[in-house]
Amino acid sequence: MWFTKDTKDCRPCMCVSDDKGATWSTPRRLIDCPGYGFLNLCACLIGGQSIYAGGALRDSGIPLNRLFQLSAISLVFCALLLLLIKTNPPPPAWK
Repeated sequence: MWFTKDTKDCRPCMCVSDDKGATWSTPRRLIDCPGYGFLNLCACLIGGQSIYAGGALRDSGIPLNRLFQLSAISLVFCALLLLLIKTNPPPPAWK
């Protein structure tokens, strides 16, 4: 058994050898899209925490327009963080 990474995503692949490593099968995906489930989990947790924090701020007497301004500023900040992400060129194709 030999593990590798798919060239399109970070999905794990596995190659199998029946003759002690002399020849290998073509790569097969082990798990279909494991990263997307983790990202969905993080998005749900952060969304829930944001709703809770917004309710706590509203209950403490902060006006609703301030909450919307805070949300707009945080969205602009997140957009700027996304612009800082550098992508690498794709690795060479499988041989």
